[in-house]
Amino acid sequence: MTNLLLMPGAARISAARLPPALQCVEITAAGLDAQIGPVEAEHATPPACWAACVSAILAARGHALAQRRVVAETYGRAPGPAWGRDIADATTRRWLLDDFQWLTCKCVVLYDGDPQVERSELAAEAERELAEGSALILGAGDHVMLLTEITVGRDAYGNGQPLAAVVRDPWPGKGRRPLAAREWTGARFLAKLLSRPDDRGVW
Repeated sequence: MTNLLLMPGAARISAARLPPALQCVEITAAGLDAQIGPVEAEHATPPACWAACVSAILAARGHALAQRRVVAETYGRAPGPAWGRDIADATTRRWLLDDFQWLTCKCVVLYDGDPQVERSELAAEAERELAEGSALILGAGDHVMLLTEITVGRDAYGNGQPLAAVVRDPWPGKGRRPLAAREWTGARFLAKLLSRPDDRGVW
């Protein structure tokens, strides 16, 4: 666990001057960090990073789907920008796994917006999803990572503030690391990947 504080210094000073009811009264954490293996993209490209996150989530559930196939079937022969809802929509489909079994996946977007607009409930939502078993695809700046652990401080009214987080950074050579404050405040995309053995049904 990292001691990294995601709350900016000025905000911490201001928070200390708030009435007791508005100061941090509870700190909770959730994550799947121990269940996620190494996550590394096969190539130093944004599409490969996205594919590495998808493959890692499925691998943690016992399914093998090669990164190169995620890239090829999502982007075709000319991989383009690896970002946002368009890629989430492309990932929502039936996949033929490496063992020739079919799997239905749905990428559920939790947040897709302006990083300058703070969502006060986003940290609590991320913690809840992690606690329920969903590693989260996090887009910050122009980079995609896998959020595997988060620590949240709450005030007496239940408002949450991220205090620390751990990601699997798929960029070659990065690996498991703490999430920087600027990355959380600059987050512009958060999603989870649902999956189930294919029965040719619909979501």
